[in-house]
Amino acid sequence: MIVYVDFEHERLRYDPILWQHFAPHILETKYRLETLSGQLCLILRYERVTPALLHELNPAAIIFSGNYTGFHHYADADLAGLRAVFREPDWPTLAICGSFHMLAQSYGADIGPMDSLAPGASAASVNTPLPSELIVDRPDLAEPERKQELGFTTIRLVQRHPLFDGLGSQAVVFAQHSWEVKSPPPEFQVVAETDRCPIQVFVHKEKPLFGTQFHPERFIESHPDGQRILQNFFKLAGVVA
Repeated sequence: MIVYVDFEHERLRYDPILWQHFAPHILETKYRLETLSGQLCLILRYERVTPALLHELNPAAIIFSGNYTGFHHYADADLAGLRAVFREPDWPTLAICGSFHMLAQSYGADIGPMDSLAPGASAASVNTPLPSELIVDRPDLAEPERKQELGFTTIRLVQRHPLFDGLGSQAVVFAQHSWEVKSPPPEFQVVAETDRCPIQVFVHKEKPLFGTQFHPERFIESHPDGQRILQNFFKLAGVVA
């Protein structure tokens, strides 16, 4: 069994527009992870995550989702178990986008909004921005002066790593963020970057702990690199041969 931790705040469920957009993505990700891993995938809410519960479940690997809701809505008490799992990972663990930020913060790194653009520069770096109705609760995603990455974009693989096996020097992956990790924790090595967001992927130097700024689970037929990255993660986890 693998565990997919839903890191989205419950307040999203009470917004019919946002929930209609994001709820199917959770189920789609579950099915994709089951197909790629060959394992059953249990969806677990982030506030229920504790080392004790995960020891009881004993998953082969854990994937933490991204999130749409701003971090100021999250109660510290609800994040305590998640932070404990990040600090002492007993299972191969992949943190995606918002949970990637939380992983970095759990190791003492600063996170925050991406820098302001130079005058006259375009905010969106890619070709599939969010629909306008989905930025109601996240005005930062619509700020024309703020850097952001929305849609499929190209990352540079700056360090060879088994997570990128089968890929060249670049990969095309789905991004949806206007926040970033400002500097990597000392325990981690940065292995992928973009000009706008220099920390796209980091890996722990000793533990089976990986983080991606982008969403590898949101691959499509014309842009399959996220699928390859997930397959490589499951190989590193010993889930598949």
